[in-house]
Amino acid sequence: MITFVDQPWAFKILRVTKTLEGKTQRHGIATVPKDAKEVPRDVQNLLSPDEVVETEEVLAFYRDGASMVGRYFTAKLPEIMREVVSYWESASPVEQKMITETLEHAMRLVKKKTRNGADPWTPPGA
Repeated sequence: MITFVDQPWAFKILRVTKTLEGKTQRHGIATVPKDAKEVPRDVQNLLSPDEVVETEEVLAFYRDGASMVGRYFTAKLPEIMREVVSYWESASPVEQKMITETLEHAMRLVKKKTRNGADPWTPPGA
C-alpha cells in the first residue's frame, strides 16, 4: 500500500508495510512536483500499475485544486476590492501606501502579461 504526504510544492509517496511484530512502517519512494504533467517515468518504475493509477489521480487532484484556487480568488476579487476600498478611509498612512503599491504592482503585472498587443481591458476572444 502507498500513501501520500502533502508538501508546499510537491507530494511524497510512501510505501506502508507491516513488520513481523505488526508495527506499521513508512518508506519513502519518491517526491513528485504538484505541477508535473504526469507521473515521472522513474517514479512509475518504482510502483505497481495500480499504484501508478492512484498516483496519477493524486496528481490530477492537485492540478485541479490549483486551478480552483485561482478561480475562487478571481470570483472573490470584486468583493475583496469593495472591502479594501471601504477600509481605505480608516487605514493608516502606511496601510494606504501598502494598498496603493499592491494595486499598482498588480496593474504592472497585468500590463506586462498583455504587452503582446492585447488590450488588458478587453476579455480574450471578445
